[in-house]
Amino acid sequence: MHCREDVMPILVERKMKKWRSIVRCPNIAPECKPARARRNLLRLVARHEAIAKKLGLTVAGIYAL
Repeated sequence: MHCREDVMPILVERKMKKWRSIVRCPNIAPECKPARARRNLLRLVARHEAIAKKLGLTVAGIYAL
């Protein structure tokens, strides 16, 4: 992601919240499969562990959603 260092955590946090909401309720975005949303969320959590920890997300917790 190409942005300023102080803006990047905010953008990543928004993306995590978006994918988490699609995983929880697939009717939000019917064009996106829940498996795809889960995969995107897992990649973000793996890449940005500190932000995910701040939101209370873990790799194991994503499958429990």
